[in-house]
Amino acid sequence: MREAYRLQDRITLLGAVNHHEVRDILVKGNIYLNTSLTESFGIGLLEAACTGCFIVSTRVGGVPEVLPKDMIEFAMPNEDDVVRALTKAIKIVTTGKHDPQQAHERVSDMYTWDDVACRTEKVYEDIMNKEPVELWTRMHKTLRVGPFAGVIYLIILIVECLFFLWLELVTPRRDIHYVEEDWKPEQFRKVAREEKEREHKEDQLDQTSNSPVRQLY
Repeated sequence: MREAYRLQDRITLLGAVNHHEVRDILVKGNIYLNTSLTESFGIGLLEAACTGCFIVSTRVGGVPEVLPKDMIEFAMPNEDDVVRALTKAIKIVTTGKHDPQQAHERVSDMYTWDDVACRTEKVYEDIMNKEPVELWTRMHKTLRVGPFAGVIYLIILIVECLFFLWLELVTPRRDIHYVEEDWKPEQFRKVAREEKEREHKEDQLDQTSNSPVRQLY
């Protein structure tokens, strides 16, 4: 398309970009376009927004949850709607309705490691508070995904269950040290020290059992 419409002087194909060069490239732009057909989170959108770009993206996967509505314009995954969203984004940027510095500051406050840790902890707490679903029920729910995908996901589910059974045989639950909420660094060091001592004793026993025994007559 670039060659057909003679746009070589207006379109640059960068190819693969090293991670440390991403920021220097993004700050040169005003609008970041994402046309993914599927997307779980979209870390690229977050990086672009943090450099001050206004975002245009297809409304797929977890993209709608990444940024506030005033920092992103959504499009359906088709050419005409992408053009519409881009046209609106250009108008927003050229009229000064989007402040790159303010966008950077907002994104910096939205996503910090402390915030990510709190969100992750909440997810685990919600899962722990839910009643476990019986395997038979999970299998039925998996089959309802679809006539083709359901069978594939069911096979994956069964393989995972067999794998967890194997792990239970190799490393029983009773040998796993569970992390308690009130544990302090000293407690971790104590458990690690006890584990090392146990492994050392086992190594000594193995060496003793494998050493040649001299019989005296």
